[in-house]
Amino acid sequence: MSFTDTIRRLEEALDERRLELAEAAAAFRAAELELASVRAVAAGAGPGTLTRMSRTDAILAVLRRAGTTMSPSEITSALHAAGRSDGYPSVTATLSYLLKASVVQRPARGRYLAV
Repeated sequence: MSFTDTIRRLEEALDERRLELAEAAAAFRAAELELASVRAVAAGAGPGTLTRMSRTDAILAVLRRAGTTMSPSEITSALHAAGRSDGYPSVTATLSYLLKASVVQRPARGRYLAV
């Protein structure tokens, strides 16, 4: 077997592993989002509770009940699990507003925590 064949074989194997890794990462992220949603609902942020609140109050409630940092995607999933239809862009805009108002903190990139 020539070096060229060996290199091609190894590159193909690496490409397959990269694809497997990307699929596993996506599955892991989906599981994280589902867990955040279930935690928010289990903490009392269920249908009827958050649906009567303003978006700002609902996001704060989700963050406070989570007790840990959350990403905008996790917050959006928790709001959807609670029966709200707020979109990701609305959640990120509201988080930006809350950050400027010092009501939430951003301890890490893309992670938010209620003060």
